[in-house]
Amino acid sequence: MLIENVVVSPAAQGKGVGKGLMQELERFAEEHQCNYMILASSNERVEAHHFYEAIGFAGAKRGFVKTLNAG
Repeated sequence: MLIENVVVSPAAQGKGVGKGLMQELERFAEEHQCNYMILASSNERVEAHHFYEAIGFAGAKRGFVKTLNAG
């Protein structure tokens, strides 16, 4: 499963919204027999990365992006 563009409004952060969302995505992935979850996040979102690591995601060493239709 590929997960990208996850956003929780600042007013809702720290209230379990993001954790609940990610738990539901994990439940969905397991239900559909996904072998792993890939989470795409921009390098600048350091606080979000701490959150993802706290809920069990491991930081990847390398990735590639090709932007299309950036017009």
